[in-house]
Amino acid sequence: MNIKDEDLAAMVALRLDRTPAQCAAWIESADRVCGRDAARPWLCKRHETVAARRLTKALADREARAEKSRAAREERRRNDQARLEAVEAQLDRLDPFRDGTAADRAAACAPLSHRLPSDSRIAKLARLHDEADRLRARLSVSG
Repeated sequence: MNIKDEDLAAMVALRLDRTPAQCAAWIESADRVCGRDAARPWLCKRHETVAARRLTKALADREARAEKSRAAREERRRNDQARLEAVEAQLDRLDPFRDGTAADRAAACAPLSHRLPSDSRIAKLARLHDEADRLRARLSVSG
């Protein structure tokens, strides 16, 4: 890993208004800037070690957060896929004209009172179709 001097110095220094030949690390307990001769631009050997340790920890934390985010995204995708399958199964069960088979023709020949779905069934079908559309859109974006 190629570490820039500025990145390393930013782990322990508040300002880089010092010359690169002086350590610019802030010493909290003494309430002052170190000021020793720098082994690396802006950092003495001691503060270079501290900065390297902090930078390593910060990079590990960032990678852990990214991995956790990837795992959560994958879990959401699996949940959305399972929910879409459940909604599709429910739509297949409730909507007689959905599958496009011979049952369509039989349903079309049934008396009008049997063919027309109730208002509550129409509302439920609309909600299911909307949910299926939202899930498909979310899966197409994440997939």
